[in-house]
Amino acid sequence: MADDAQRPTPSPDRQDEPHLLPERPRVRNRQPRATATVDAVIAAAIELIEREGPDQLTIAAITGVSHGAIYHHFGDRDGVVRAAQFARLTRQPGQDIEALGFGVDASASVEQFRGVVRLMAERLTDPDRDAVRLTRAAVLTAAELDPELFRAMHDLESGVAAELVAVLGRAADQGLIDPSLDVRAIAAVLEAISFGLVLLRHIDPPPSTEALTDALERVFSSMLPASG
Repeated sequence: MADDAQRPTPSPDRQDEPHLLPERPRVRNRQPRATATVDAVIAAAIELIEREGPDQLTIAAITGVSHGAIYHHFGDRDGVVRAAQFARLTRQPGQDIEALGFGVDASASVEQFRGVVRLMAERLTDPDRDAVRLTRAAVLTAAELDPELFRAMHDLESGVAAELVAVLGRAADQGLIDPSLDVRAIAAVLEAISFGLVLLRHIDPPPSTEALTDALERVFSSMLPASG
């Protein structure tokens, strides 16, 4: 990844453009009580966004926390949306990696792991994942002109990759992955495929979910040993 000093800096007319990164002075270095408040707001905002969409999120719709506290920690309604969307970006890959790790640890043979591969293919082809993929695409685009956001996304994506490599490393140690393949390369391919599925929104007609799952299972299975 290019050094931050080589990244383009925002032009003056973009300084106030909202993005999805929570403003650090408002959400960092806080006491436990403040942390609980911020976490509660983000959790409520995520629930509202996933149920009704980000455009329908209002401060008034968030209950259980005073409006004064919300404005104090997030600045405004857009600050809440940014924090919630960024949290969603963090949550989804974490859930996938946790599920994959559980499958790796529960597999005593390559054949058992093939069942895990099928389940992971089904997870990735769930149409409900489109919203987070679109958000990720928007953030990655904005990050090209926002050094702070670029660093945040760099840290997030690098962390996700490291966690995935660790899980795949365990799979390799157990003989569940073709030993001739590099686990970092496998991780990169898996992430690229998962993110790239957002393009299906622009393909008409798209493949059926079942057909797509079958194809992904075949691709992923090609990375397993021939027998186990």
